[in-house]
Amino acid sequence: TARLIFPLIIFLQTLNFAYLYAYVPKKCFGTQLDRLPAEEPFKDRLTEGRIVSVGFNIWVPSDHNIAGFNYHTLRTLGFNYASLWDLYHFAGYEPLVPKVNAEECNYMNFDAVYNNDDGVLPIEHFRKWGVKWYVVSNDKLDKYKSYMEAKGLVESFYDEYRTVFKDNGAKPFIAPASSGESSVLSYSIETNSITFETSSPHGDVYELNFLYNPFFKAYIDGNKAKLDVNNYDQMSIYVPEGNHKVKVVYHDPYFTAGCIAALCFSMIAPLCIILTKFK
Repeated sequence: TARLIFPLIIFLQTLNFAYLYAYVPKKCFGTQLDRLPAEEPFKDRLTEGRIVSVGFNIWVPSDHNIAGFNYHTLRTLGFNYASLWDLYHFAGYEPLVPKVNAEECNYMNFDAVYNNDDGVLPIEHFRKWGVKWYVVSNDKLDKYKSYMEAKGLVESFYDEYRTVFKDNGAKPFIAPASSGESSVLSYSIETNSITFETSSPHGDVYELNFLYNPFFKAYIDGNKAKLDVNNYDQMSIYVPEGNHKVKVVYHDPYFTAGCIAALCFSMIAPLCIILTKFK
């Protein structure tokens, strides 16, 4: 019976995918038209802040057919393309995220492109999350330009397909909560850690423009420190007076436990098979 059930399940699943692709109007399969190696002419300019892609309507094919649609997706800097050049996008392609992450990124976690019908952007929300650059499709420039300029954004540079606006009011990645003499001397953002150096004559709370998660741990000069959360659900940490080096590290204990469990299974399973075979 099992020999019939599994092939039947596979057949039905394949049939289901074939039906969805051939007959459902919205085609989510597309052809990547961008040539390799990938290039981004603005990569040296889009620094010191996050990016939001605006107006690239890649999910509406011009021809509804079984071949799907064709589009140049790299130029959008959506999905996770910005990371190819060590740039920081406001969102990215990741369907499986916690609810709080999805809400804070305006549910842009499927394509990282913002579109609406009235040309209005949640700029205040973007500002608190450090969005400094708005990469706008030239096809939709007239729709968004006046609103963005009214909010203080400045047109900075452009090419044949995109126009980039800069927001000088965007919140920095790392900054002291007070407006006094405290400062951030330098910082670096790695895959699973954030490191920065501070200078303060009296001690201060430093806010990190990253969503708080209990799996983050903080260290000041190598000593464990308390990591707090501010009113925007962002990480914050009190750093005493003087010059200090702060490191915030992400470590998921469940991932480590899963790796250990998988390793144990990979060692035990062959042994069980061998013992069963020669029993």
